[in-house]
Amino acid sequence: MKILVVDDSEITIKLIESMLKKHKFDVLLAYSAHEAINLLKKQTVDLILSDLNMPIMSGYDLAKSIKMTNKETPFLLYSLKGSNPDLAEVFKRKGIELIGGSDLEEILGTVLQKFDRSIRDNKLKHESL
Repeated sequence: MKILVVDDSEITIKLIESMLKKHKFDVLLAYSAHEAINLLKKQTVDLILSDLNMPIMSGYDLAKSIKMTNKETPFLLYSLKGSNPDLAEVFKRKGIELIGGSDLEEILGTVLQKFDRSIRDNKLKHESL
C-alpha cells in the first residue's frame, strides 16, 4: 500500500515515514499541499495522510482540491492538537476523515485501522463481481 504523507514539519513527516515503513508501507512525502498536488499528477496512492494545519494551503483545502477529481482515494487529515467532533462530522460528510490524537502513535493506529478496512472493502467488491 502506498501512502502519501503531507506535512510542513520535517520532524513530524520523518517520524510518520519511519513509523509507516516499519509496517511495510510504501511512503511518499510532500512538504506542502502544492507539492502533494504536483506529486499526485505523476503517481497514484492508496491513502493520503495530511496535516490539517499548514501554511498557504491547509490540509482541508488540499483534501477539497483532490476530492474534486479523485473521490476514491481515502483522505485522512490529522491534527496533533486533538479533534473537534463537530468539525470531524462536517469533514466526514465531504468524504474526508479527521483524526486527532495526542501523539503520532495514536494517529498511526487510526491509519492501520483504515488500511485494514480498505483491504476488507476491496475483497468484498471483488467477491461480489
